[in-house]
Amino acid sequence: MWKNERKDGGERRKIRILIVEDAAYMREMLEEMLNQQRDRYEIVGFAVNGREAVEKYKELKPDIVTMDLVMEVMDGIQAIKEIRKYDKRVKILVITALGTPEYEKASLEAGADACLWKPFTVKNLFEVLERLVVARRMWKRRKNEVGEGGAGVSEGGMRVEKASAESEEAEGTEEAEARERSGGGRESEERLEEEGVSFGEILRALRRSRVRTEILMYLYKIYPKASYPAEISRNTGIDPTNVLGGLRGMGSRFDEANSLLKLGLVEKIERGNATYYRISERGKAFIESLKMP
Repeated sequence: MWKNERKDGGERRKIRILIVEDAAYMREMLEEMLNQQRDRYEIVGFAVNGREAVEKYKELKPDIVTMDLVMEVMDGIQAIKEIRKYDKRVKILVITALGTPEYEKASLEAGADACLWKPFTVKNLFEVLERLVVARRMWKRRKNEVGEGGAGVSEGGMRVEKASAESEEAEGTEEAEARERSGGGRESEERLEEEGVSFGEILRALRRSRVRTEILMYLYKIYPKASYPAEISRNTGIDPTNVLGGLRGMGSRFDEANSLLKLGLVEKIERGNATYYRISERGKAFIESLKMP
């Protein structure tokens, strides 16, 4: 058990989480998701860059840190290293749109325990968090058995899946509860597919492009308002040319077939000589399906 995990009377305390994310709309979305299990998880703070994350970690001592990678002042990779140096026991979950093997490898080598690519479902989020909880308990138990610094006790990147697998028999009840808490979400996927959209195809298209993902999430946050490319660029930090590529496709880098317009996730609105973009009903249904248990 984590220190003080049970209060007097045997009631399990909440798992304390620090959210590190520079985009306000993503912080709010994570908060909405975690609040679906507020009896299980408690958000103890937010940080908008790596340096603030390190400071907040030392101040708040959370059980789990969710870490974005691309941030100003100090990026997520450096923040992971700094936090890990300060406390080897912390569990760090990288949440990023940079879903490439290179970034995954860099994150795990820096000391992250798991990676979750944007966009993700609330089911994905709670499944990974529960694996981290179980892995931490198993590490603590094994550490107590072999003594401080004993053989066979390890933490850090790439070890979560192994620890989770080893714990399945010993923590059968915990895993059953985790599956129940993580929920389903299949109904919302079927709702999208009834509208002629493959949930899986949309998810794959967005996971291949941080640009498309960030644009869609921003437009969802400001709905029902529409926005123009320069404003989208300003609020997401994405280069204006890349914004256009994500919205409608551009050359070999931004495949038109997987653009937000072609996927039916955004709609184009002409106002005089200006072109605006707004998330479509289909796009809204997709984002909301990610947040459903």
